[in-house]
Amino acid sequence: MAVNEDTQPSASIISSPPHSNYAPTRTRTANYFAGLLTGYAVAAAAIIISLWLTPFTLRFLDREEYAVFAFTNDIWLWLFLFDLGTTAGLRTQVAQLTGLPDTERLNRLASTSFFAQLALALFVLVAGVALSMLFPSLLGVRPDLREEATVVVALLAVGASFSLGTRTFSVLLTAHQQIHIDNLIQLALLVVRTVLIMLLLATGWKLYALSVAGLIAIIVGALLAFVRYRATLPGLAIRFDLFSWGTLRNDIRSHALWFGVVNLAAVVVYNMDRAVAARAISFESVTTWTLTGQAYSLAGVLIMQMTSTALPGLGQLIGKGDTETAFATYLRLIVLCTGISIVAALSLWAGNGAFVTWWVGAKLYGGTWLDAALALNLVVAAWTLSNRTMLTAMIMARPLALSRTVEATINLGLSILLAQRVGLVGIAVATAIAGLLTSCWYIPQLVLGRFRRSFSELLRHALAPLTLLALILLPAAWWMRFLTEGTGISGALLAMCAVSALGFVLLWSFVFDANMRAQSINIVAQTYRTLHKRFFTARES
Repeated sequence: MAVNEDTQPSASIISSPPHSNYAPTRTRTANYFAGLLTGYAVAAAAIIISLWLTPFTLRFLDREEYAVFAFTNDIWLWLFLFDLGTTAGLRTQVAQLTGLPDTERLNRLASTSFFAQLALALFVLVAGVALSMLFPSLLGVRPDLREEATVVVALLAVGASFSLGTRTFSVLLTAHQQIHIDNLIQLALLVVRTVLIMLLLATGWKLYALSVAGLIAIIVGALLAFVRYRATLPGLAIRFDLFSWGTLRNDIRSHALWFGVVNLAAVVVYNMDRAVAARAISFESVTTWTLTGQAYSLAGVLIMQMTSTALPGLGQLIGKGDTETAFATYLRLIVLCTGISIVAALSLWAGNGAFVTWWVGAKLYGGTWLDAALALNLVVAAWTLSNRTMLTAMIMARPLALSRTVEATINLGLSILLAQRVGLVGIAVATAIAGLLTSCWYIPQLVLGRFRRSFSELLRHALAPLTLLALILLPAAWWMRFLTEGTGISGALLAMCAVSALGFVLLWSFVFDANMRAQSINIVAQTYRTLHKRFFTARES
């Protein structure tokens, strides 16, 4: 989404960085733009593939088998808790170092992180194998599926171990604002994984198809990241003689352990819902939860792309001490991400019931109230994510970890309590309540305190226009949902398109300021010029 140099929403990554021996000499704007464009290409491809692949997969798997598949993403995140925050710590510290390059420290930091993660990868492998043996009984998988589920989780553990052991290479590309390279690799792997899943499912591999395809994609992706790291960052050295216990103890451990706590809390907040549903309701309910919320999850991926792409540039601004530009970027990041999440949540809610019924069948739709709670969760998550990105760029890991731990504790307790009383809706409502009571107000206070700014600035530039947007758009979404009820996929698409069109008009008119509107026009023009130039250059070649 774009804008110009002094007002870029997710990146004020606008001026050219100091010369670095590691990163290619492109401006922050160009790198941000390339990262955002390729990131959305990956997200769009993932959405299209997911919408098509889900009903295709359900032709070969029953509800409980699909629930096992849905759990694999959660298990992946659980295993990566053994990362202990080293990935997040490395990414933010390298981003700040590239803002004010320090060759010796950067090489030492990268080498120490790489060999530390190799050791952690062994723990992931051991923990994953142990978890694979416990998984079926912990979540009540039916007896005839237990052996298959055990093998699937074990293969997942192998993939997670390999990914963690080689993750340093992709992190270095991202921190040097070379995320567009990582995105292109992910796009290729997405296609490879999808083709493999289709072929293996069609030949009778069932659940094994998903894990084997994922493992192959992970290995190929890690190898490609290594090749691109060597080609893109030739001046950066990773050697065992550069490993430093002092760096591990001071530069990495001091931040990484707190980032590890943040990761643990995030897993509880966003990824324990299926486990609670399986234990408190039924294992089959996991499929209903997953499919009802699939559209919101995909929208969340699009929003997360904005913040993840902005993080390296924000880190560089903080590293240079340019707090004015960083604060302006922070405000626009909140407006952009939360505004789009409000439009997306209400647009999806307007037609999600009809869409899910058409997509996978009425029996797998969780109902209007679950739909509404999941829509609210999307907005709460986007607001929190925007603020959390700024704290991460500042490497304020400890207060962020404490806040998220309190939120996770409230979330888990409420989820179990409400799930037993009102079912899946209770789990979704618990997530929203926990976020509103903790991170939604406390994390912005931390950011404002660090910038020495008042809450009135956040209220004036972000909260007030976003609240106005929601108040106007909510009745329109309710009316369109009511009007198109029972009209099938055509009605769902009509409702979603009408609400989203109105939402973006309101976003443009009342939420974006003049600078953001000017920047948006500038980005559209820049996108057109880039695509036009590359298209005609390729055709002439």
